[in-house]
Amino acid sequence: MSVTLINLFTVPPGGEDAFLARFQEMAARCEGLPGFVRTELHRNLGAADPTYAFVNVAVWESIEAWREGLPKILAGVSLGSGVIPKPGLYEPVLTASA
Repeated sequence: MSVTLINLFTVPPGGEDAFLARFQEMAARCEGLPGFVRTELHRNLGAADPTYAFVNVAVWESIEAWREGLPKILAGVSLGSGVIPKPGLYEPVLTASA
């Protein structure tokens, strides 16, 4: 069963572009990792709670695949000064579509 990583990022004002560049580097490291399915980074439009500037939604084949891939993704990369991630792993329990 697949798992979904939801990672909320607090990014200091003015640090958005630097964060995006670092995140792109980390996302590129995911490609080809066993068990990695996809990732999407979403930017907060400011229409509601601005606490989290970005939200990453990634799908992995299993918790084990994510755990094994994580050190390779994070190796030698910093998200930047003042960036605070809040990750969590979830399993899908409901899907709705148009």
